[in-house]
Amino acid sequence: MQVLFQSETSNEDRLTGFLALYSRVDINECDIVAHNCSHFYGNKIGSFHCYCSLGFVIHSSGHTCEEIGTYCPGYLAPLNILEPHWDKFYFQDTVKVSCVKGYEIVEGLKTLPYFFAECNKNGTWNTFGYSCQPVDCALPPGIENGVFSYSKGQNLTTYGSSIQYQCNEPYYKMVTYKSENFSCTAEGSWENRHLGAHVPVCIPGKRSNEGHI
Repeated sequence: MQVLFQSETSNEDRLTGFLALYSRVDINECDIVAHNCSHFYGNKIGSFHCYCSLGFVIHSSGHTCEEIGTYCPGYLAPLNILEPHWDKFYFQDTVKVSCVKGYEIVEGLKTLPYFFAECNKNGTWNTFGYSCQPVDCALPPGIENGVFSYSKGQNLTTYGSSIQYQCNEPYYKMVTYKSENFSCTAEGSWENRHLGAHVPVCIPGKRSNEGHI
């Protein structure tokens, strides 16, 4: 753009600077030139852009749309919840991933409420290293005059695992009935149906009939 400034002869006073106002109307290039877009097109300032339908991706030429042969399934793993809820996703689609009850996303020493995953061109999900892991209740607390053991012979401390407390019988017994079984909850604590998160208490019980240790 070139601007030519010329003063009027009616006023020859010397002034400092001048003010020039102008406007420009954007032209819709799609109306005056052949856009050659195979699907859709949209106007933008000074140019236009081609768009593709769902299931297609724009070619490097910027005009042609290519069909995507593969797609990502509407699930990431049985432990994940995807948003939005679609049957399938296409290349570069992004979803918000959260975990089902009892599982969490761990990053270092903190947990995340969700993460984002992107659909790869080969039909797999790129989770950027994140995943849903079972909540860990850590080592169960010990009790005085008693011990605990893991159920099923597996030393698991994650969500759904269970343990059983036992007093040192026959010299000690539990105060509360049916208070020996504890399970790892989704909140990350060991809890009993009757005691909650409180561990059982062992109190002195009767000795054997002979009275010998």
